[in-house]
Amino acid sequence: MVQNPLFMQLESVLTLLINLIQNSIKPLSSNEDFNQRFKSLPEETELTRIKQDYIIEYDEVVAYHKLIHIAEMTDLPQPNDIIPLLKESMQEEESMAYWFQVHVTLILEILWPKLINSPIKRSQDFLLNYAGSKIPLIIMYADLVGSTNLSMTLSVENLIALIRAFTHELSNVVERYNGYVLKYVGDSVISFFPFLVDNKYQVCKNSIECAKSIIDVINTEINIILHEKYGYPELFVKIGIDEGENVVIQYGYERNSLIDILGYNMNVAAKITSLTTANSISIGENMYRLLDHRQQLEFHELKISINNWKYINRDTKEPYKIYKIK
Repeated sequence: MVQNPLFMQLESVLTLLINLIQNSIKPLSSNEDFNQRFKSLPEETELTRIKQDYIIEYDEVVAYHKLIHIAEMTDLPQPNDIIPLLKESMQEEESMAYWFQVHVTLILEILWPKLINSPIKRSQDFLLNYAGSKIPLIIMYADLVGSTNLSMTLSVENLIALIRAFTHELSNVVERYNGYVLKYVGDSVISFFPFLVDNKYQVCKNSIECAKSIIDVINTEINIILHEKYGYPELFVKIGIDEGENVVIQYGYERNSLIDILGYNMNVAAKITSLTTANSISIGENMYRLLDHRQQLEFHELKISINNWKYINRDTKEPYKIYKIK
């Protein structure tokens, strides 16, 4: 008897899924085993691996749901054999996905301190070379939209997981565009992009592209995983960028004392961000002037009531202009 082609297709897909199961991470027997494993692996690599495994487990559960639906809707030979097997395998995958969810907090407790300190240390090391001086910088604020409401509606554990995912992914994007993470303030990531006279136009362009990539990461990575697959609230970000000279100040006399940035455009960038809408980018007048004509066409001037805007262009003495991406 010739086998039904659909049955053969189901069988081959099921074999593939079972192979995936056998090759994926299995639950560990105790927290002690779990801690031991993570002490021996590079944090960034392991977090990436965990995220990939997390997605694979979920996708396998979805695949089983589809296979069971197809099997139930199709006239298959021996359906009482294939469908229970599919359901049993799906339950195993659901238990694996649940294991990942249960251990997310533990994973972050072990990996997070080293991961989050790395970008800050990198920026502190850079700024140490300029402590006590004034340097030109592009400043970027990236704020999570609606964090107050999130803090009122989410559990403490879920809120922490959300903020950590947000700040970690944004930090990666900033460093990918040769920027530095200055600090994390509540729901904000404050970054800077240093430049020299001969490359300021390219750095300006990079910072704009970085802002676009941040929005893309929120939509195509964080929301796909946390919102669509696991029911977290959908995230939105607003970004403000400006350019200018800033004073690099070290608060203590020891080499490892905290270093921060003070400057007019730091305040302007923060205010610009507060006036920006969700998943959008606004820039100051200084930044706009550094863009080439093609890039300038991506922005339009944002009209602001003089009563709500106190910042002045120090050269023209006119209200400092803001431009919003179209």
